[in-house]
Amino acid sequence: MNLFALISWALYTPLLKIPLLVSEAILNHIALTPPNPSPSPVERRKYVGPTVEGLPLHITPTFVVGSTLAVSGGLTRLWCYRTLGRFFACELSVQDGRKLVTSGPYAIIRHPSYIS
Repeated sequence: MNLFALISWALYTPLLKIPLLVSEAILNHIALTPPNPSPSPVERRKYVGPTVEGLPLHITPTFVVGSTLAVSGGLTRLWCYRTLGRFFACELSVQDGRKLVTSGPYAIIRHPSYIS
């Protein structure tokens, strides 16, 4: 019997599935079980702060800066949509009747959508 036939026989035997399934179940249990018990609610409040059903409500300066940038980018993009109207397109193209727009955000920067 050659090596290939032996390996293919070993891989397709139903008895090989049993140790694989058992070891998979054991390893999944180990991976999904936390190593330490959960802290008590008093300990959790001490470090996390006020919670709503377990969700921390920290508003950090990074969160405020990120949210401000995201909202300002969305508003800039909306301003671009409204300024160009039906001529706004996501793909570069030349349309009939199009004129150079120099009002709105386009009076400040040539491609305002790039900054949003």
